[in-house]
Amino acid sequence: MDVNLAAKVCAMDEKVDDLHKKSFGYVQAKIKNNPVHIDFYLQQLGVSRHLERIADHATNSPKM
Repeated sequence: MDVNLAAKVCAMDEKVDDLHKKSFGYVQAKIKNNPVHIDFYLQQLGVSRHLERIADHATNSPKM
């Protein structure tokens, strides 16, 4: 029931979304430069995606 806290949570969701977008570009570049470790980079991208979805659920924001 705390409006200020709710606004902070929503702002944090936007930050998490931005980080996920940046991590996608990062992983893409790393895979191109070092394809030997593709499994690791794909797992990293998966973690980023799951964290982004957790943030969406915290704000009740249905993004896909």
